[in-house]
Amino acid sequence: MDDPNIHLFAVTHKKLDNTIEKTIENNGRLIIGVRECKCYPYSDSIGSDNISYKNKYYSELSALYWIWKQKYNGIIGLEHYHRFFLNDSKQILSKQEAIELIKSNDVILSKPIHLHTSIKFCYFRYHHISDYNKLCKILIQQSTNQRKLKKIIRSFSRSKSFSPCNLMICSSKFLDDYCSWLFPALFELEKKINLGKHTGYQERVFGYLSERFINVFVKYNDCKVVYCETSGVDKEKSHILSSFFYNIKAMFKKEIGK
Repeated sequence: MDDPNIHLFAVTHKKLDNTIEKTIENNGRLIIGVRECKCYPYSDSIGSDNISYKNKYYSELSALYWIWKQKYNGIIGLEHYHRFFLNDSKQILSKQEAIELIKSNDVILSKPIHLHTSIKFCYFRYHHISDYNKLCKILIQQSTNQRKLKKIIRSFSRSKSFSPCNLMICSSKFLDDYCSWLFPALFELEKKINLGKHTGYQERVFGYLSERFINVFVKYNDCKVVYCETSGVDKEKSHILSSFFYNIKAMFKKEIGK
C-alpha cells in the first residue's frame, strides 16, 4: 500500500518516452511538467500562486515553488526526469528507503561533486559573478545571525565541492524553512539584475545559484544531511571539469597571443 505521507515528484520540460514514464511511475514518482510541457500535471492553470512563467530563469525551482505552495505534509522530494537518487545497489531509491533515511536526517542531497578550483572562482568563470555577490549580500541582510552566515558563505565560496542539481528529498519542515529562506532572496535579486543580459546558457541563473546556496542553507541551519549517489551527476561533473579546463586553456592561448 502506498504511503500517503510521502510525495516524490519528477520534473520534466518535455514529453517523455513511454518506457521512461513507466519506470518513473513504477518507482513511486509523480511526473510534473513545467510551463512548456503541458502533457503532465502542473502548469499555469494549476493554482494562481506559481512562477512557471519564469521557468527559463528558475528552471526546476519553478516546480519546487509550486510544490512548496501545495503545503504537503510528511516527506517531499524533487528529482528530474533523468536524475534520481540511487540506493547502494545503484537502483532508484524507493519510497520506503527514502522514509528510512529521513527518519534520522532532515534532507537527502546529491553526493557532492569535487572541483579543481574554488566554487566562487568556478562561478566567476562560467556565470555572472555579480549575481553571486548580490545574492550573498541579500541573504546576509535578511539573516538573524549575520556573522554566522557571513562566515559560512566565505568558507563555502572558497571550498571546492558542493551538492549539485537541486535534487532533494526532505521533511515538510525542511522544505518550508528552505523555500521561505530562498525564494524571498531570489525575488529580491531578480529586482537587482538585468535578466535581459542572461541569454542562452545563462538564462537558468536562479537554478545555478540555488544549487550552490542550498549547501549554505544546510550548514547555516545545522541540518542533518545524507548524501546519495544520483543518476546523471557523473555527466554533470564531467561537464563542469571539461568546461573549466577548456576555458583555462583558451585563457592561456589568449594571453600568449598578446
